[in-house]
Amino acid sequence: MWKPLNVENKERADQVLNSIADTLYSYDFNQVGIGLMGGKAGIALFMYYYYRYTNNEKYLDKANEYIESDFEQINNGFSFGTHAGGISGILYALSIIKEEGFVDIDKELFQEFDTYLSESITNCFKNNNYDFLHGALGYGIFFLRYPELYIDNLEKAFDNLKDMATDFKENGVAWHSVNSHANFEGYNLSLSHGLSSIIHFLAKLYEHDICKDRVYNLLKEAVKYLFYNLQPVDEIGSYFPAWSDPGVYEWSRMAWCYGDMGIAASLWQVGYITGNDEWREKAEEVLLFSANRRDVMKELVRDAGLCHGSAGLALMFHRMYNYTQRIEFKETAEYWVDVTFKFSNSEDGVAGFKAYRPANSEGNTKETGMLEGAAGVGLSLISAMSEIEPKWDATLLLS
Repeated sequence: MWKPLNVENKERADQVLNSIADTLYSYDFNQVGIGLMGGKAGIALFMYYYYRYTNNEKYLDKANEYIESDFEQINNGFSFGTHAGGISGILYALSIIKEEGFVDIDKELFQEFDTYLSESITNCFKNNNYDFLHGALGYGIFFLRYPELYIDNLEKAFDNLKDMATDFKENGVAWHSVNSHANFEGYNLSLSHGLSSIIHFLAKLYEHDICKDRVYNLLKEAVKYLFYNLQPVDEIGSYFPAWSDPGVYEWSRMAWCYGDMGIAASLWQVGYITGNDEWREKAEEVLLFSANRRDVMKELVRDAGLCHGSAGLALMFHRMYNYTQRIEFKETAEYWVDVTFKFSNSEDGVAGFKAYRPANSEGNTKETGMLEGAAGVGLSLISAMSEIEPKWDATLLLS
């Protein structure tokens, strides 16, 4: 059974959740995009879980409206495919909705997209785009929801990943990545876009007995490269950099997207799935160190969102508390919930929340969606204050 956090905060959480729910309930569909991470599918997930939290059917009805709106756009020609903003992410959300019993959906609905999804993942690999949020791995993790239907695609995905890997010999293997926004390329270690998402995917293939021996051999080499990038934590302040630059140490922030938290969360699951205690123990070591990184400004926690904010950290530590029963993770999750409440202070925000934007852009902005916006904050708070397990966090590779 899922163990909630300190329910002394429940009254405050309920106020915030009610504000988020009512704001999103009345939000104009035309102001919300399509998709999982920033669009209607992610908001629908919040509405479904808030319905379970409150037993108020109006939120169930609204969730269904959001999903129906996404599919209406697909039927009208929308053909973007990625996990973050496209069809594969919407289907992933739908698979969770089905699993949780919110709606009754026949598997045949998913199979209608087989050809499209197969062609999309093939094109991503042809372009060397393995990215979880915006490339091949996003399709791959949806296929893992129904491995019996997509076994051929999953085997091909493994073969492509193996072929794409750069072999650093005694230092393991890694995958080249390009950050077009920062005009930088190299070997990304992150959970959002890099190596940590790949080892998660490989571990899930292993769990489903797909190319098992070959998968484990590649997985060992990938984790070896991850460990090759370990830093002197007492000197640098983090165990891992965001990007690999051998011989150069670089501090990384506290966040789901980049840095120690996402890397360790992935490594713990990989160790658990494969039965490798060394990997799991190293992950717990990193997470215990991270539990003491509570300087909000120093750690660059500038908003509440799941991606790089306090609600994301609360969720991750809460998930690790439920995995390990370590009280340190529970207490740290409660700390980040308290920080989340403090971010609900913007008069023109979504239920008081705004997503942080650097000073050289347009400033903080209103975000309704799951990854950076109010829907994700709400989902995190529901799991914090109730026995409702956040199975939706599989969309972020956290379970």
